[in-house]
Amino acid sequence: MSKRYAAEQTRLTKFTNEFSPQQSGKQLEDELKQLEAQVAAQETILNMLKSGALGNTEGYSEYMRAFARQTINGLWLTAFDIVGDGAQMSLSGAVVNPQLVPAYIQRLGREKVMHGKTFSTLQMQQPKKDGERLIPRYVEFNLHSAAIAEEAKK
Repeated sequence: MSKRYAAEQTRLTKFTNEFSPQQSGKQLEDELKQLEAQVAAQETILNMLKSGALGNTEGYSEYMRAFARQTINGLWLTAFDIVGDGAQMSLSGAVVNPQLVPAYIQRLGREKVMHGKTFSTLQMQQPKKDGERLIPRYVEFNLHSAAIAEEAKK
């Protein structure tokens, strides 16, 4: 009986220490510090996103809208690549009259999302003939921003 009594006393002491007001207060204080640290980290991330330090945080939909608004009969885009904040960009397409490409570039330049963006390389070529087919009545073109053009040289 005394052995069982001693075990129950030990158990009671353990529970008393574990669930004491001081112990509960310390646990709550630790939890509060952890939550405050999480809030501070989330505020830091939110401020970085708002400041624009991470580059383009709005996505690329405005570029797509700009491409869609600037249509020219006889010119069509076949591919595009936009990296990061749009400083690195390339467009590929085809045109029935090569003189339409500079007009297209000028029109794109009027779009708000394209302000400050420049293309440093323009390449034009006839599409490759496929066997005995007739020569296509269009010219393919590629536009590259300065950053992409530099990468291609390396």
